Amino acid sequence: MAAQKAKACILQIIDQLRQRKARPDIVRICHMAERKHGMKRPETEAQLEKLVEAGVVVKVDYKGSVSYRNAEKWKKTQFGHKAMKSAKTSECILDAVKAIIKLTDTSDEKERKGASIKEIEKWLAVSSDEMRFEKGQLKLHIEKELERGELEKLPNGNYTLHKQKLSAAVEDNGDERRRGRPPSKRKRFKKTHGPDFETPVITKRPVSADDDLSCDYCLKTKSYRKGEPEGILVCKDCNAKAHPSCMGYSLTLAKRALDSPWQCIDCKTCYVCEDSGDADMMLFCDACDKGYHMNCHEPPVEDKPQGKWVCSICENDGSDSQEEEEYDETFEESNLHDESGPSCLPTPCDSPITSDEEAVVPSKFKKKNSERKKSVSLSKSENKEMVYPDVSRWSMDEVSKFFSDLGFKEQADSLREQEIDGQSLLLLKRSDVLTGLSIRLGPALKMYQHVMKLQLVGVRSLQTSTR
Repeated sequence: MAAQKAKACILQIIDQLRQRKARPDIVRICHMAERKHGMKRPETEAQLEKLVEAGVVVKVDYKGSVSYRNAEKWKKTQFGHKAMKSAKTSECILDAVKAIIKLTDTSDEKERKGASIKEIEKWLAVSSDEMRFEKGQLKLHIEKELERGELEKLPNGNYTLHKQKLSAAVEDNGDERRRGRPPSKRKRFKKTHGPDFETPVITKRPVSADDDLSCDYCLKTKSYRKGEPEGILVCKDCNAKAHPSCMGYSLTLAKRALDSPWQCIDCKTCYVCEDSGDADMMLFCDACDKGYHMNCHEPPVEDKPQGKWVCSICENDGSDSQEEEEYDETFEESNLHDESGPSCLPTPCDSPITSDEEAVVPSKFKKKNSERKKSVSLSKSENKEMVYPDVSRWSMDEVSKFFSDLGFKEQADSLREQEIDGQSLLLLKRSDVLTGLSIRLGPALKMYQHVMKLQLVGVRSLQTSTR
């Protein structure tokens, strides 16, 4: 890749990582460069070092970890907060309060909730990269607005606009209601608004004949399985596109994902701290698809769970039981679908020869086809009845052979290269299979279905042995 093009790609990646609050370290930069631009790691590292020497990129040592910054923007951010104009700060704070009260408050003055400092801070962080305050700074700015009569403090401690400004804000049209709402509040405003608010820009898209969005996995658009219409998830950070069924989502999870801002596995951030760091400590809820750091979750998760995991919010809502009912049905359907696009060839177990097809197959190929069928231990008809073994004591060769027999020969080689034995297999997370093994998304999703069922068997075996 030409030096100028590589420079532009690397700077773009650093900016994207910073925008999603992820640390731009060498691992993340190389991963995104290979995924989006096809640059191999040695090439990315070499180009990155050249940019550091040229002063285009700044190498930063932060808390013992080395990360990289866009030199031009790094200089701006270091002095940007002090140079921030007070008029602009005032305008942004008032806009934040105005947007929040439109989404949460009612016309009844007694039921007004206003906007808390935490809500204002989150709104500013989402709407503008420049509006980031140190601890206590935002409160000082809000107190200035109180003195100027722009804001009023409610009995509950929250803030609202002055009565005249509030009445003007209520008369504005509803289009502004969609502006800049922090992702962490989507559950709240979803409950309090009518159908006019159910079409935000980054959420569920209407299915239409001219809709040219296509799934990155199956390359289909509005219809996917059996010609039925299905919405397409669009990552709010990198614009990756996927059908919920291609991601193995259940019906309930698919509806939730389509009705709220969605992040792909590469862009996923913690729902609590909104940071994507410490990927090894990140858990993904199988009921709502939100990510949680083990120590951010309430209560904290001490031991990394094996197999299916549901966050405490979904557990209290009863979502986990509903997911359990749809769990097997979803994966049975995803195993049976045979509409893979050219980016992902079907495995042998996805396309067995039917009895009608055998009548027109030349005799010299029948023997090869029958031998191939014997080597594949899982087919459409056998998938439901397959008994998964306890792999806790398996060697790397046994794990590799198991997936090779299922039709994942190339992927089995990746498992061998990563030295995945039975114990390691039981500890694999969804993100490990989809992104950590350098496997294409299609086969990785299918493999993960088998990995989860193996992990369930492992958990049951462990419970039995400890009794």
